[in-house]
Parts: sequence; structure tokens; C-alpha cells
Amino acid sequence: MSILTPTQHLALTKLALKGSQSLLAPALWLKHPGVLRWYIHLLQGFSYRKLSHFFYDALATSGHPETARDLLFVHIKHMASQPRPASAAVHKPYTPPLAQFTHAEKKHALTKVLADLESQGARPFLCFGVLLGFMREGDFMKHDADLDIGILLREHSCAQIHAILKEQDYYIESYQPDPWPCRLKVTVPGTEIPVDIIFFNPAGGKLQTFAECFGQVLIRNRTAFELARAEFQGITAWIPADPEAFLTENYRDWRQKSDYHHWVLTSPLTDFNQPVVEYCLTRELAYSLYRNRMHTVTRLLEIGKRNYPASQFWQELTIGCAS
Repeated sequence: MSILTPTQHLALTKLALKGSQSLLAPALWLKHPGVLRWYIHLLQGFSYRKLSHFFYDALATSGHPETARDLLFVHIKHMASQPRPASAAVHKPYTPPLAQFTHAEKKHALTKVLADLESQGARPFLCFGVLLGFMREGDFMKHDADLDIGILLREHSCAQIHAILKEQDYYIESYQPDPWPCRLKVTVPGTEIPVDIIFFNPAGGKLQTFAECFGQVLIRNRTAFELARAEFQGITAWIPADPEAFLTENYRDWRQKSDYHHWVLTSPLTDFNQPVVEYCLTRELAYSLYRNRMHTVTRLLEIGKRNYPASQFWQELTIGCAS
């Protein structure tokens, strides 16, 4: 288990990314792919090798996702040409943040945050991982990272929800204030359980959410829905009135457990025409190759071949048995 909390890990990642952007600044100023490639290789030749992926990320978040993708294409082709180790990947197993808490602790945290918001007139509703666990397993998801709570932005602003929870002594982990896109992440008082509060923005007959991907905001346009009351683990909570439709739109075949999930790459709502999305896919592929996680490599290649039929890179790339 990591000694860092998710918030501390994110802060450290952002710090490393900021440092990488500073190191890349001279090459970014020239805006020449050949110079960028040479510069990244030069930096990797020193003590920065273990942080090499941050250089590509810095390039992508600096507004050059296509250049970062093309540079990684070259790097991946080189790795693909090398013999793959026959042994399975050796790495520390990932322990999701919620896995360390008991069922009673999670139930207490969810009960409290719902009650604290409802007492002030809000209608927080179960969504994403919490709703998926409710509908598919009748319990909390064992591998979830946090408790997901939705708020209809037409009913309460992010500032209003922030004020309610701050008054109740919730620890504010992150706060992106109004106007939308806005987001709030808190920790329930007396616990270390994180709660991600997602604001659903009405626009053009849809309800919008968003995801941040290497410095860019990906808008998710969801079918509008009403709310209904339901019982979950002895808790009366609001949920989308048609939870099956909500989950199908977000996860596709949600009734079956998937052996690979990624918040961007496996979402039916993702627009794969956006350059930053292809960079994200390429980055995940490179990282999985580094770690020799061939099962994940296979899944990522399937995603690439399915979504980029005109790409020579994705259609011709083969890696060992993962073709």
C-alpha cells in the first residue's frame, strides 16, 4: 500500500510535471519535433530516466499532444522490436483507497454526507462507482477509489455545496469553483474516506460532466434524467430514476465485470477524435510495456485498432503475443 494519500500522490505528480515542463521550456519555445525528440532523449540520458514519462506528459499538457504522441510512437515501436520477457509482470498490487476501510466505515461516511447535504435542502444522488456497486453487487465496490455523489447544478451551485460541507468540518481536498466545469472533493469528518462530488450541468437538453486529461477538459454529454428514491445498504438515497440507462451510457455492458477499466479509454462517451485522447492511449500503452503488463497491452491495442482504423501505427503494431 502506498504511504501517500491519493491527494498527496496527485500533488507530487503535478510537481514532477511542472518540473518537467520547466526542463522542456527551451525546446518547447522552438516548436520543432526533431529538437523536442533530441531534447527529451538528452534529459533521459542523465538522472531523469525514471521520470521519462513526465517529459512526454509535459509536452502534451503544454498544448502539443500530437507531437507527444508521435514521439511515443517511435519509442513504442522500438520497445515492440525488443524481445519481451517471458515472465509475468512483477509489480506491487494496486490497493484502491476504499479497500482499506470496513463496510461499516463506508456506510457511515455515505450516510453522513448524504444526511448533511439533504438537511440543507440538497438532493445528492449516487452515481458512477457507488451506483454501479449498488446495482450490480448490492454493496460497495471493493476496488473503488472514492464515494461518488452527484449534484444537479440547476438545484445547487458548487459554492453552495462547498459552504455546506465546510460548515460541517469536512476536509476540502480539492475545489474547482463555479462557473462550470466545477468539482469538489472532500474527506468525511472523523474518517479518511474521500468523497468525489460531481456537478451535472444542464446544457442543450443534456446533463454535462467533464474529465480532465493532460490539461484538457473532456466534456461528457449525458442523457438528462430525473431522480428517484431507493434503498441501498439500509440507506435511503437519491439515484437516477433509470439507473440501468445511466450505467449503460457510462460503462456500456456494466452487468459484466471488466478485466480492464480506464476512466477515459473505456468510456462510451469519449471522443477518440481528440488528439489528447490518442495521446492518453499511447501513454498507457508505453507505461504498460515498461511494466511488462501484457494483458493490459492487449486491451490497449484492441482499443487502438477499433478506434483508429486509418492509423498505420495502430493497425500494424504487434507486440509479442498481443496482436
